[in-house]
Amino acid sequence: MSMLPPDFISDYEAGIESHEQIASSLEKFVRDLLSDRDYHIHLVVARNKSAVSLKEKITRKGYTNPARQVTDLYGVRVITYYSEQVDLIADRLSSNLVVDELNCVDKRAQLISDEQFGYKSVHLVVNAPPSLPRQWAQVRNVRFEIQIRSVLDQAWAEIEHEVVYKSGIQYPPEIRRRFAAIAANFEILEREFISLREKRWMMVDDYLEEYRHAERLDEAFDAARLVAALEWLCPAGKGWRQWSRDNETPEVTSKQAVTLLREAAITNALELSSAVYDKEFRTASESLASLQGGSVNEMSHVTVVGALAAAKDFDILRRQLPGLAESAEFVEVFTKQQRDRS
Repeated sequence: MSMLPPDFISDYEAGIESHEQIASSLEKFVRDLLSDRDYHIHLVVARNKSAVSLKEKITRKGYTNPARQVTDLYGVRVITYYSEQVDLIADRLSSNLVVDELNCVDKRAQLISDEQFGYKSVHLVVNAPPSLPRQWAQVRNVRFEIQIRSVLDQAWAEIEHEVVYKSGIQYPPEIRRRFAAIAANFEILEREFISLREKRWMMVDDYLEEYRHAERLDEAFDAARLVAALEWLCPAGKGWRQWSRDNETPEVTSKQAVTLLREAAITNALELSSAVYDKEFRTASESLASLQGGSVNEMSHVTVVGALAAAKDFDILRRQLPGLAESAEFVEVFTKQQRDRS
């Protein structure tokens, strides 16, 4: 075992506040890199190693040049709801950072046998580029590790770390087999959650088929029924299914849209159909589409919902979705409509 480099540890301890600030900036930096799409992220959190942890690692690994050999002085953890998002996130981060391929590890690939189960995570060792804008000056050229995994893989990692790693115990094969069985159940749960998530689109398809046959038009909206009704009445407009497919985040969720329309006295597909084809609404929506540089038929479903609420009473939109109500196009069209009515 090599001698512990005392200057490296003492210098690190002396600058611990600066290291904490760098970790905080890295957390914000990674969040910003992932802000372009909806990656179904549960948590992004960063930390710098404590002096005690750093000292233990250098001693255990026998490092002689820790400034180069310690790759996780700073670590960022990205936890996503679904394992299928891990590769998308890794690709996004890798394309914007300088990747140290030799030190990156895909723990999933290490479970090479169909009978192996356990810790699944992607570990990227990266450097922030030197040419970052001024707002990220503190993290330029900083080397850090990013761990990307799902919520369930995170749960397994925490349990394994607590029960196995921290204990320092070499468990016999029968105990290790029990750990593997638990990991297998976590994998089954992951697949079931993904499957259940897809059931919502199957429900939307069922409701859409009903509406096309003029069935159950008076059934009260939930989020799935509203999505189906808008796909039926406004098929060319971009809706929540496409946003989900594209991993994009609309400014209004389908659940929020149901609440908004309910306040505008639109609670089912029959009332929605009547409102969409109302002559006054069509005139207002044509003006809105023109200002937005598109056509009525191609308006997004969020725009349609917002316009329906604003056409009923602009104050409804102001209360429920102030951001949308403040857009110049909405203000111009629907304040004019209210003046014309009065």
